[in-house]
Amino acid sequence: KGDVDCAVLHGLDINITADMSVLEDDLGLATDEAVVPLLAAATASPGASQIIDSVSSKLGTGDIREMLRRIVVDKQAPNVVAGAWISAAGLAG
Repeated sequence: KGDVDCAVLHGLDINITADMSVLEDDLGLATDEAVVPLLAAATASPGASQIIDSVSSKLGTGDIREMLRRIVVDKQAPNVVAGAWISAAGLAG
């Protein structure tokens, strides 16, 4: 009936596009990926936890994948890409 293309990609792979279908991993063969912010208590400024929580609540896998694509493929500077995301997420200020 037609060809089927299949690839095993990790969630942050910049090759994942919007026109792809993600299949359910009902056997749990692929492990989850998570970004875990770490901050040394000795160097934390007051309010650091609230800032990290506000970023964590808005930052998703798709956001990270798109930022990686802009850095790797489009050769944009990481600080520019991150700054644009911070502004778009309403976290600038």
